[in-house]
Amino acid sequence: MAHKAIDRFRPQVAGHQAASETHPLIQSVDLEGEIAGSELSEIASQSAQSDTTLSNSKVNGLLDTVPKDLGQETDITDSSVEAKTQGQTTAELFAQVTSKLKQGAKALGTPLVWLGLVAFCGGTGVAAISWLTDVPPNPNCQQLWFFSSDAERLFCAEQAARSGNASALVAGLKLIEPWQDNHTLEKPAKRVMRDWSKNVLAIASQKAGQNNLKQAIYLVSKVPGNSPFYKDAQQMETRWRKSQIKGKGLEDSIEGALKKRDWQKAEALLLPFANQQDEYWQQQFIRMQERIITERLSDNQLQTIRAEVGADVSRAAGKLGPAIAELEQLPAKTYARASAENDVIHWSKALADSATQQLQQGNLAGAIAQAKWLPVQSLSADLQDLIGLDQATQLNRQMPAAMPTEENFWQLITTLSALRQIQPSHPLYTTVQTKISPLEDRLQDLTQLRLAKFVADARTLPLLPLAIQMAQGIVPTRPHRLYAQTLISVWQQDQQHISDRAAIIAAEKFAAVGTPEAFSTAIAYASQVPLGRPLRPTAQAAVFDWKQRLLDLEDQAVLNQAQKLAIAKQYAEAIQLANKIGDGRPLHNPAQTFIQQWSLAETTQIAPSPAPTVKGN
Repeated sequence: MAHKAIDRFRPQVAGHQAASETHPLIQSVDLEGEIAGSELSEIASQSAQSDTTLSNSKVNGLLDTVPKDLGQETDITDSSVEAKTQGQTTAELFAQVTSKLKQGAKALGTPLVWLGLVAFCGGTGVAAISWLTDVPPNPNCQQLWFFSSDAERLFCAEQAARSGNASALVAGLKLIEPWQDNHTLEKPAKRVMRDWSKNVLAIASQKAGQNNLKQAIYLVSKVPGNSPFYKDAQQMETRWRKSQIKGKGLEDSIEGALKKRDWQKAEALLLPFANQQDEYWQQQFIRMQERIITERLSDNQLQTIRAEVGADVSRAAGKLGPAIAELEQLPAKTYARASAENDVIHWSKALADSATQQLQQGNLAGAIAQAKWLPVQSLSADLQDLIGLDQATQLNRQMPAAMPTEENFWQLITTLSALRQIQPSHPLYTTVQTKISPLEDRLQDLTQLRLAKFVADARTLPLLPLAIQMAQGIVPTRPHRLYAQTLISVWQQDQQHISDRAAIIAAEKFAAVGTPEAFSTAIAYASQVPLGRPLRPTAQAAVFDWKQRLLDLEDQAVLNQAQKLAIAKQYAEAIQLANKIGDGRPLHNPAQTFIQQWSLAETTQIAPSPAPTVKGN
């Protein structure tokens, strides 16, 4: 707009075409630019009016005196001036636009700053309200640390104290004990201190009733001084400490009387405490009374055994074995049992000597009868051989266990090891050799069956036949034939179950495909499960379902083909094809419905509307 006003001052040269289009940037100049343009137009108009005072003749005269070549140069000069003027105008307009944009940015920046400040304050307020109203999560009591707050510690202490554990209660009391009246958690701390102190006293009383005064005293000593039950705890501690000292003295006195076998004195010392009301002394009375009775009965039994054996041990060799066994049954931690230890040592030596004498005299049965009462480790080498021979004899006489245990297996190994160590020069060598062969057969059978069982425990189809084959190697004349047959029967059932299960799984995978061929293959696989097998009912149920679904697919294919014929108005062929879906088949009723429609259409030669495709079940 401004450059048009300036153009009015430019000389218009022939052949020069003034620019008539406005620059895009200039179009964006606002109202102030238009006002400036109008002012320039007025100035140009005034200048034009002042120029009219010149006479036309003078101007024409001047123009005639100008040479033609100079006119061309004037045109060039005017074009240069015009271009320069346009460049200056464009620069001025750019300067004006930039100035206006900066002013607009300044005018717009202040509201944006205030708007951002308001948004920030609003967001902070919302976050603060959310933080204040949200329930804080419970602290992780497994990860408390030094800087955890008292509230978190109190919460965790309450959680631990709910279990009723004495250690947790004591720890909780220790935590809140330093909290003074001005503490922020004063009220909840006083409440839990009262409850926890009461529970600690209850547990301490229970410990005292169980004759554990040491633990009871420790617990009551942990009740804080600012607890409402502190005085009760102090009284209980004082009473129990006195009882502890008194009870220790009484127990020492009674034990001294029992050691001297002075039963009357022990009972007299305990009698004054028979009617005590204190629970601790009631428990002490019962415990010490049982102690006196046990000790007295044990001593009576010891004296009876000694009387049966007699003073002359050499004449009571047949009684020593049972007597030693009875002495070893006396209650432990009694004076009678401690006194009997010397008798056991003395009688065991006498019994071993008697068994050795019997062996030297050739009385093997008598030597075995006496030596078997003694530990094998305490016997001489000859007696150990004799015991090994006796064990081998007993094993050969006994029928093998139907289901041998680990103990039976190691008993065979131990016995055979003992017998094989007997040298040919030994008097029992010939007798021992007759016992070794049957034991070796048993051990061989058990070893083979243990290996077969190890293979079968994998419960895989390729390994079960191998385990069965190994077990079948135990011929009917072998000792553990019955055990082998039992294992074979179990493994054959497992083999059948795994095989049948594999067939059903394979059938299910084929049936999942959902095509007629897949259903036929699935039925063939599932039908492989023979009658009488545990999985036969499962297989039959699957076969029945798959047969129905196969019929659905077959009937659907026939019915779809018949519908195509009906759409082509070949009703006779469609009816003939649909009639192939016989009675009892899944889609028989829908097929009959279509047949009725097609028969009517064939009669009237009016094709029925296409019916929806019936999907199989």
